[in-house]
Amino acid sequence: MTKTAQIVAVAALILGSSAVAEDNDEGIVLGGEGKPFETSVKMETTYQTNVCNANLGLEYFQKGDAVNVASTITNPDCAASSGSYTVSVRVRDDNGETHNIDFAETWERDDANDVVDEKDYPVGDSVDVLRVKGRRLRCECSVETDDAEAAN
Repeated sequence: MTKTAQIVAVAALILGSSAVAEDNDEGIVLGGEGKPFETSVKMETTYQTNVCNANLGLEYFQKGDAVNVASTITNPDCAASSGSYTVSVRVRDDNGETHNIDFAETWERDDANDVVDEKDYPVGDSVDVLRVKGRRLRCECSVETDDAEAAN
């Protein structure tokens, strides 16, 4: 179903089931129950050209009331880049209930080397770490640096 057809279907629902639609070069013309309705829809999209496709690898182990997480970020798209991600830790407490604890992280690099980091995150007393996941990984190429390298 095209975007136009989706818009027409939604408009028909709003106007009632007896609405009919016609898609022409000037927009969508709807009519129903003797009441014509016209609208013109213009959709624009913008693309970020500095977005990159990074990968996040995590290794972890629990040590007492903390979890040690070693992270590695690789990015084959551009050398100088930065971004953010979330470390999500799922734990089970003494009552058998599970909880997620999220930690926001940022990263940055000036060259093509992987970003390697290791941190201890507090998870609380008397809990078992069930899993650690990386979520919401974002990556942006540093446009200024890449432009300067291209000029050399």
